[in-house]
Amino acid sequence: MKAGQVQFLVSDALTANANHAGLPKNLRIIADPVQWVGLFLLDRDGVINPALKHIRVRQALNYGIDRKLVSKALLGAYALPSDQIQGKGFMGHDDALEARYPYDPAKAKALLKAAGYPDGMPLTISYSHDTFNATLAQAFAGQYQKIGIKTTIDEKQNFGALIGPLIQKKLSAIIFTSNSDSPNIAKFQTLMPNGSLNPFHSTDPALEKLLAVASALPSDKAASAWQKVYARVVELGWFVPLAATDVVYFASDKIIAHKPRHEVVIDLMDIKPAK
Repeated sequence: MKAGQVQFLVSDALTANANHAGLPKNLRIIADPVQWVGLFLLDRDGVINPALKHIRVRQALNYGIDRKLVSKALLGAYALPSDQIQGKGFMGHDDALEARYPYDPAKAKALLKAAGYPDGMPLTISYSHDTFNATLAQAFAGQYQKIGIKTTIDEKQNFGALIGPLIQKKLSAIIFTSNSDSPNIAKFQTLMPNGSLNPFHSTDPALEKLLAVASALPSDKAASAWQKVYARVVELGWFVPLAATDVVYFASDKIIAHKPRHEVVIDLMDIKPAK
């Protein structure tokens, strides 16, 4: 892009944070906070990793990550550290949930001990190869080493190489980015038993009841019901969210492109020459 051969580039928060200060005047970053990234603890019944069936273990993993430190160091102004899977400004987000898992290695170790893992436990973190995912995986591994988690990094060559083992129930935890916006995205992608990112078909009776109530309400009356859904998800520790992140694009001054907003993706049909 700096050579002028590319006018528009899909990117990520890590790359934006690393390059924003040194961008030439003819380049700009287009970003909107419409996603979240973190560790998806898929194996909640302990099929592959028996430790993950314990809610105390999953909660320990949430206490064991310093979200503020990692988010600021790696993602900067293009992310907000978060304990929940819905970004600020979207239906169901609850500011009160951000206090649920403060960084507390001592509490994490105590929970691991109470769950029967006083000397820690193994954890394999899988992801689709790119710099963003690889960097976050290393960050999680470094943080978890401090609480006795013996992390194995499992890098897949591409998304296709990740999705196969995921569907086949061969992955216990993955680094992944999902979208905020409508709560139905989380419902059908991650929370329902047949969700595309719920390969082990995890269920929780209390969560299913809350989902049924929230889904039945008109959108203008559903906010508090969805907050209860997300609160239950946080309590279950099905995920270790790191941050609500921006979707990021680099653009040159030779084109006009609007912010992606809730659409996440900027349609190429909407990109026009500046002159």
